Amino acid sequence: MIKMEKIKEIRLSDLTENLKKTHVRLDLGFLRKILVNSSDSNKLWRSTKFAKIISCPVNKNKKCSATIYGWIKGFRIILFSKLVNIVEISDYQWDDVEKNLISIKAGIRKGEIFPNFPIKVDKELGAIIGHILGDGSIYIRFHSLFYSNSNYELLKEFRDDMFLFFGIEPRIWIQEKTSFNQKTRWLKRVNNLNDIPKGHNVGLFYPKICSDILYSICGNFA
Repeated sequence: MIKMEKIKEIRLSDLTENLKKTHVRLDLGFLRKILVNSSDSNKLWRSTKFAKIISCPVNKNKKCSATIYGWIKGFRIILFSKLVNIVEISDYQWDDVEKNLISIKAGIRKGEIFPNFPIKVDKELGAIIGHILGDGSIYIRFHSLFYSNSNYELLKEFRDDMFLFFGIEPRIWIQEKTSFNQKTRWLKRVNNLNDIPKGHNVGLFYPKICSDILYSICGNFA
């Protein structure tokens, strides 16, 4: 967790220890520049020395790294821990990375978010935490983030604040109306809060990477 005394903004560099297992998509032109700069080679995927420095596997027969080649061509996204190593040996700073950041994922497949750095520590961030503590949860097994309510204004406030920070829309599921002692069941998924039938409770679902970043900033709060 980041020490919050007098901090008004969270930079990407503040989260490097907590996000090492995540995956990062950067502007391809910038990625090529920082890779060439850190390896001092235009064909860096053939540099076994560079691959060894950043702990990337090398095909001994072809004498090249498929992982690094994939980064250069844009069909692989870079592991955050590898990016940390690359920034350390390059002439670039984390501010440059922030400006060229496109998205972050917890894994290599789903859950891509589009955060805007620096993240401001303000009332909107406080509202997100308050909503999760009041009517939400973070699933202990998968760390997916969930918020539930039947009040449209509260749902919209949470959705708007989450979009401000993470640039992602939630998966919206409507709950079936049941009596108090009946088990809640999901009725259907909709694409917009305006499509919610009146009087139904709704669940907003967000990917693990949102929880990872919030945990990095606030600690294990939920």
